[in-house]
Amino acid sequence: MPSGRRMLLVLFRPDCPQCESELARLERVCAEVPAEKLDCMALSLSSEEQTYAWSRTQTFRRLTIAVSVDSAFAEQHRDWLVAVPLVFLITEQGMIHDRRAGERSQEYTLARVREFVQ
Repeated sequence: MPSGRRMLLVLFRPDCPQCESELARLERVCAEVPAEKLDCMALSLSSEEQTYAWSRTQTFRRLTIAVSVDSAFAEQHRDWLVAVPLVFLITEQGMIHDRRAGERSQEYTLARVREFVQ
């Protein structure tokens, strides 16, 4: 069910160095966009145990965006979830507006997000 709000959703794995870098960049991007214009969330595709272990690291403690885990989703869609981090911009109606795999510069992502929330 659509939330009625725009969302930036990143799918990641705790053991992925590129994901760690991208999460830090996305954190900064989300901090520059008014909270009433965009919800930001990170979804771990690893097991609950792996995600819990990661949640005790410095990387996790620095994050202020919401983080959740859904290993069942990852198992169901494993064929197209090979490339992480995977970032989605989702409209208020729950439609995917934009998606990309891999790392991008903070400037690139911020420009895309600002365009999206206009």
